This record gives sequence, structure tokens and C-alpha cells, in this order.
Amino acid sequence: LSTLVRASRNIASRIELGPLMSVLLNQLHSVIAYDGAAAVVIADDDMVFLDSRGLGEREDQVIGIRMNSSRWGLIWDRLSHGEHVIIGDVDSDTPEAQAFVRAVGVRLKSQLGYVRSWMAIPMRSRDRIVGVLSVSRNEADYFQEKDADLVAAFANFAAIAIDNARLFEEAQRRVRQNTALA
Repeated sequence: LSTLVRASRNIASRIELGPLMSVLLNQLHSVIAYDGAAAVVIADDDMVFLDSRGLGEREDQVIGIRMNSSRWGLIWDRLSHGEHVIIGDVDSDTPEAQAFVRAVGVRLKSQLGYVRSWMAIPMRSRDRIVGVLSVSRNEADYFQEKDADLVAAFANFAAIAIDNARLFEEAQRRVRQNTALA
């Protein structure tokens, strides 16, 4: 609990979306052990990757990638309804594992070859999905329901911080527009 409180304070202290995502993933590691993680925000019908961990030198290649949420199929269906997704083994033949393999495509072997267990938690604010936190491990069946509950509590703090960062960015944009008009 104290770790969650400390993490929420660190997240809430960031007001710009880019730095917020970096702090978010760093703080997430203090809540749950992961080998890889990604912070994604929802923009229109796209999932936009803003930060990642665990890809070594290739982490920056993920930043800015946009994927249509429909590409995630069953996984997006569950996330968009506020449900978390846990895949015990991405090499299995479960519908969720197959959806994951289709969504990440060739990256599964190149950048994500270490992934065996994968979990995604929606970040919800005011009854809408503002983003997704995903974490992965290199061992099968690593994540359990208790892990999803813990990350979901963390995701709630993050969703509020994302909304605040977006409001700040919008206010800054309006100030720039008004200054240009003046």
C-alpha cells in the first residue's frame, strides 16, 4: 500500500504526457516485477505507444507507433469493456494468445522474443479508456489475478494523471493560439 501511495504521488506530480509515461513505467516496476512494459494512450481509434521498457536499445523504436485498436481483436474487446487480459503463455493456442500474436506480428520474434506471459490493464477515467498498461515476463504463467488487481489500482492513478496532462496540453495549445492571434 505504501508503495502504491508513493507511486501515485510521483505520477501525480508530472503534468506533461511524455515525462508522465516515463515516470509511470518506472513506478510500475516498484509495484510489480516485469521484464517488459508499455504505456499506451488512446487517441481516436488508435493505440499510441508513448513509452516502453525491456526492449533494450530498441525501446525508442516503439515510441510513437500507432496501431488501430481493432487490430487487437478479442484483447481490445475486453480492454474496451474495462476488463484486464492475462495471457499465461503467448505461445499457447488460447484465443487471447492468438490475438496477441496477430496484433504484434513480426515484432513477436524480433523485439518481443522474450515474452512468455503478458498482461494488459485498461486505464479508465470517467467511464472511458484513456490508455493501457501492459507488462510482460519471460516465464510462462507468471501473472495472476492478484497482480492484475494491483496493477489496476496503479492504473487508476495513472488514468487521472493522463487526463490532467491532456488538459494541460490543451490549455497550453489555447494559450499559444491566443498569443498568436493577439
